[in-house]
Amino acid sequence: MTAISSMQKQESLALATSLIHRSRSLDDLQKTFLSVAPKFVDADVYGMYLFDDELNTETTFSYQANPKFLNEYESFRSNDPLLKYLLKKKKFTHSLGIFNRQDWFRQPLHEFLANWGLDYSIEAPLIIDGHVKGTLNIARGGCEYFEQDSLTLARFLCNEINFAYKSISELEELKRELS
Repeated sequence: MTAISSMQKQESLALATSLIHRSRSLDDLQKTFLSVAPKFVDADVYGMYLFDDELNTETTFSYQANPKFLNEYESFRSNDPLLKYLLKKKKFTHSLGIFNRQDWFRQPLHEFLANWGLDYSIEAPLIIDGHVKGTLNIARGGCEYFEQDSLTLARFLCNEINFAYKSISELEELKRELS
């Protein structure tokens, strides 16, 4: 039974990866991310933020996120230690990837998330030409942290979304230059 379950998961992940790379627009890509991520990463809120050149939020796509939460986060964004780490290192990160549990619970970001019933967060960059152009965000409430399998799958999916994002952005830039 376990082998079948593992095989089904691999086939499902292969299909998800195919869907990601068949996306032909940012709109398609965000819809794919928001439909695929919940199937592999057990969480409560999923989002994609796209930034302008000054790292101000230009566009937000979300699944299961309260619009008031998203608006409040915008005023909190500059104090987000996960985002600061992501901008500095330009790589996937998560709450307990930077902090130990006690330090995480003392972070203002945790307090902010807890006000919305969330406890832990994953953030991954969308990078073009070495510049962060957006983030993928996944948040979860409850006492339990993300399982290792969820973190591994989140990292994998976020990397695949980033590759597709680069391709779509390059294609859109080429179209603009040709028109």
